[in-house]
Amino acid sequence: MNPSPSPPQQPGGGCLALVLVFGLVIGAGIAFGGATLLWQTPSAWKQMQEVWTETPGTVLSSRVQEREVRTGNQPQNYKTSTLYHVELDYSYELKGQRHTGTAPAARQPEQEGNLEQATVIALEYQPGHPVSVFYNPKDHATSRLVAEGPNGLFWIGLFGGPLLILSGAGLGWWSWLDWKAKRKAAAGT
Repeated sequence: MNPSPSPPQQPGGGCLALVLVFGLVIGAGIAFGGATLLWQTPSAWKQMQEVWTETPGTVLSSRVQEREVRTGNQPQNYKTSTLYHVELDYSYELKGQRHTGTAPAARQPEQEGNLEQATVIALEYQPGHPVSVFYNPKDHATSRLVAEGPNGLFWIGLFGGPLLILSGAGLGWWSWLDWKAKRKAAAGT
């Protein structure tokens, strides 16, 4: 009995399938990233809408904080820098209750690597020095020394999310159409 002939093999069929899978996986990953950004948009909007109330406060102590930062993209290119910022311990009173906090000072060195500038600024914030404190009206113990502006995550999510979703879907769709066209062309030859 003669074995039945095997169906003709399409040249490069495995390669075409690999391109399809690669395009679909990358497209799905990009779309998922966009959906994640879009998902974060409502919470970022809520944070933007929080109005923190300003109240007078008093410096308890000031200090210069040091942080080592490594830059470069290859181990042989790494460069270590020391950055300095001024941090304050402060107190403020609301409805007869005293609250304390620790946060970066509103004024910081113009050059983050300049210890002398940071030291001069820290010396300006002597104990008893008045500061503006911004506290969360829903939680009076939560405070900061800098009024924050719009949350960048909101804008990234609002515009970047849909863009990434469409890009990912487009890449997946293009991969599918390209795979179908190449498969049809290979079958026709």
